[in-house]
Amino acid sequence: MEKLKMNKIYKFTDDGYYFSNGCSCCEGIYMECYNSEDTDCNLGSAHDYESCYYQAILTELGTEDVTDEHREGLYCMRLGELKQIAKDLNIKVKIIHD
Repeated sequence: MEKLKMNKIYKFTDDGYYFSNGCSCCEGIYMECYNSEDTDCNLGSAHDYESCYYQAILTELGTEDVTDEHREGLYCMRLGELKQIAKDLNIKVKIIHD
């Protein structure tokens, strides 16, 4: 009987915040920010869902092993394309909202 390979889950915490320029007449702008202890620490914070998938994929592939050309190609992909690559790599991205 073949064993099912478990999906690796890359968890990101939603650390988004409102940025205000100090003006009382304007609402603050919501700044998306996602952090993960599961991805390569050199990648920093992600700024949208696409970046979360990008970081998870790079970490799974090995950041040292991915060429600049491949990185750029991944960075230009849409969310649906990144989700398909993650699925092909048998990884999942989970965003934790507190």
